[in-house]
Amino acid sequence: MDKAAGEIIKSIPKELILDAYNDGAKGPLTQFGKFGEQLLKTVRLVTYPIQLAAHRQDMIDARFARALETVPDDRRIAPPTSLVLEIADKLKYHTEDSVITELYVDLLSCSMDSDRVKTAHPAFIHLIGQLSSDEALFLLLISENETSTYIRRMDDWLVVEKRERERFFNKSALIINEKEIFLKDIAMKPESFFYPENFYTYIEHLRDLGLIAYSNTPKRKIKEEFGCHGYDYWFIETSKFGRLFFECCSRGLSLSTI
Repeated sequence: MDKAAGEIIKSIPKELILDAYNDGAKGPLTQFGKFGEQLLKTVRLVTYPIQLAAHRQDMIDARFARALETVPDDRRIAPPTSLVLEIADKLKYHTEDSVITELYVDLLSCSMDSDRVKTAHPAFIHLIGQLSSDEALFLLLISENETSTYIRRMDDWLVVEKRERERFFNKSALIINEKEIFLKDIAMKPESFFYPENFYTYIEHLRDLGLIAYSNTPKRKIKEEFGCHGYDYWFIETSKFGRLFFECCSRGLSLSTI
């Protein structure tokens, strides 16, 4: 147990710790035997002192059970106590069907899997807390292509609508690995997001977090010139760090969950 986790546990009254241990025989985590019960006891250490409502406690327990359920028995390892405490604390503030909840559950699952634990970077828990649901969707969409592109008017920051975008890209294409890829098919679409007006903010924020990066390489592979006066375009892709984050934390993400 690390120093921070130890200090948290020391600050909890002994009677509450005893309650947490006595309650270890109940809840969805107990189906996983001693491993699940020990995890449940650790979670309760951080949730009991604030006297969570019963339904919120049940939700947190269920999310931990689901994370553990995705890990094969022979690959289960004890996650860092500090990570368990932090994730339990974070889950208090998110609804059961939240996309951000899914990211935390995936990170927890990864940290308990001996085959995947190496991808569970310590910074990920803090990154998740800085993402919006739209930005999680952005990462999901951008991961579908080797590279993606977007356009912007040069005289304002208003989002470019579908008709403008299609006129700009027209029939232009990239040639990648001897395959023709039309730019309109890899263009990011602001209308895909709940708050399309924040589209450019999402790009800059994800770049600042180190999850996406600009790329000029595709411009050298464009089959023909294209575009309209007053617009410009950029290519973006998931960064190496972003790919690691996505590999670790995105198993629960899909277009149906966002």
